Amino acid sequence: MGNTTWHFAENQFDNCTKQSKKRMNRISSDHDSKLQAESSDPDILVLFNRFNPLRTAYSNSYTASISANAIYKGKTAFFESLEKELSETKIEDWDIQIQVVYKKGTPTYIELLPRGREPFQKGTRDQKIEEVLALGNRLTPHPALAATKMDVDAFGISMKDARNVQQQNEVLVAQTSDLLELQRIISANMMYGDLGILMDKFRDNPTQIERFFDLEAIRQTGAEEEEMREGPIAGGDSLNAFSGGFIDITEFLFANPGITNLAYFTSNTADGVYAGVGVEVAPGTSVTKKAIEIGDSGNTFLNVTNLDPDNQGNYSITML
Repeated sequence: MGNTTWHFAENQFDNCTKQSKKRMNRISSDHDSKLQAESSDPDILVLFNRFNPLRTAYSNSYTASISANAIYKGKTAFFESLEKELSETKIEDWDIQIQVVYKKGTPTYIELLPRGREPFQKGTRDQKIEEVLALGNRLTPHPALAATKMDVDAFGISMKDARNVQQQNEVLVAQTSDLLELQRIISANMMYGDLGILMDKFRDNPTQIERFFDLEAIRQTGAEEEEMREGPIAGGDSLNAFSGGFIDITEFLFANPGITNLAYFTSNTADGVYAGVGVEVAPGTSVTKKAIEIGDSGNTFLNVTNLDPDNQGNYSITML
């Protein structure tokens, strides 16, 4: 028992949010709002003025982290689609085109595809890219395969570019995650400090402290996942992502992990289509909006439209 930490020496704001950034978002937002509501009290105003910038920083980090993860997942899915195309279609086409000019098993065929199709279907992502680029180089002195070389080169560049973008977003995911964890700890420590000041202020009537915190959330522990909807959307199509479960002031993070422009909006029907009222989000970007900002009050359906009629897009919506 001598090594047991005294209850009051434990930071419950830190403990209850270690596994849930979403819970910290809820707790910090609630505390900030309650301090602001009573900021006519000079003592409370001091607490609000020092906590509000931390709350803003956490909110910004939270949405940045969610956005980075959503876009990274989209970029990864796009690269994986290229990998699949290479493995199932492209290498077969190139192999057949080479065999038209150089019969399989001949020295020149072996020079061009020394290991056949295997290097394009197995190995790491970067190894596959290098194999495609190397094949393009080997095709250079073969004018009869000029069209094949052009296709190989173009596909290799597409894979390399997609891989670079994916890796850049992977770094961004790590950076935003680290910053969010730092902001979580800072926010938890400041709320712990606020609790101490409020305990002193209301030491003759301690129950008054409770109105400054979301006790239900603080008493919870464990992981708590964000409510998210994501997936592909065909060119020119509209689909319903959320049916109920939100109100006018519910805040959403709208990300665009695909390659087409998207429009997010609320509607009074699940099959509603975009008519100019909502928010348009460009590829690789995100925006945060309340439901009331992207449609009429009382709408209970949140829909998305792919504004590009010719290409498939990807959408991502997180309820904050």
